[in-house]
Amino acid sequence: MVDIHDRRPVAMSAADAQHWLDPYTTVEHAAEMARSAARPVSEFDWYKVSREVNDARHDNPAVIVPLDPKLGK
Repeated sequence: MVDIHDRRPVAMSAADAQHWLDPYTTVEHAAEMARSAARPVSEFDWYKVSREVNDARHDNPAVIVPLDPKLGK
């Protein structure tokens, strides 16, 4: 995701997420969790979608329909 967006989300198990959100978890341990507990990129399916998805005025399910990669739009 870092190749797609500079604010890469970290997806982890529910148990790891609870630990991640614990206010007593140290910054060092949270950083280690981001490296070791995050689900790998290979577990996701990636789709290019319309830029309209970034605008809340476009409240329409069509904005998240994957774009045809052959057409590039």
